[in-house]
Amino acid sequence: MNISIDFNPTGKCLANPIHYNDMLGMLPQWLDNDQYEDKTAKEALDAQYCCGLYNSSEVVVSEEGLYMFPGDPTLYPIVKIKRKDETIYIYEYALVAIIDSNGNSFATRID
Repeated sequence: MNISIDFNPTGKCLANPIHYNDMLGMLPQWLDNDQYEDKTAKEALDAQYCCGLYNSSEVVVSEEGLYMFPGDPTLYPIVKIKRKDETIYIYEYALVAIIDSNGNSFATRID
């Protein structure tokens, strides 16, 4: 399976790039795992993460990948990952958003 990774896609993420690997953890490898090639990104992550995924329905993810939760400051993605017809954004605080081919978003925390 091939994924493409774009670091700091908005140019506005203030996280120090020296910490990107620690912040991303295993997520890129989980998304690029050939064993889950026929699964969606959500299914692939859920199968490999021991704690299960939940959808934070109050989160809004813009077309640019901005993560907005009521009462919190806007977060800018550390990375944008393209996987098949899906886009996955990973943010500080172990937050992840998956945008499917229909534009539907799923936001969760994987730490």
